[in-house]
Amino acid sequence: MTTKATPEEIKAIFDLISVKYFTSEESKALAQRKFDREAVTHSCDGLISEAKALMAKDDPASPQALDLARRWRALVDQFTGGKPAAAAKVRAVWNGAMADPKAAPKLPLNPQVFEFVGKAMAKLKESK
Repeated sequence: MTTKATPEEIKAIFDLISVKYFTSEESKALAQRKFDREAVTHSCDGLISEAKALMAKDDPASPQALDLARRWRALVDQFTGGKPAAAAKVRAVWNGAMADPKAAPKLPLNPQVFEFVGKAMAKLKESK
């Protein structure tokens, strides 16, 4: 049985993995970004739940999936400042956390959701 990790547990998981991808200066810059962490967590949880529901339809090009991709991208941009290099590093950290058998069950996101959202984002990009 898995249990949802506390924010402190999630932070500890990501702190261990982040050092592989972010310099200390980059980590400090991200930590100084101003955003409401509780609101972002709530938004993330909602987007993940929505993605899981949309996955059942298996259509990452659907209007609903494209809308999800837009909102997901906006949330990522809020955290990364819209910097593609930072977003790529954040993806790498998530992938590292999801690959860790001790950390993965505690995470709100799993590889299947990550893959579905990635496909929806690619379809969104194609549609522009």
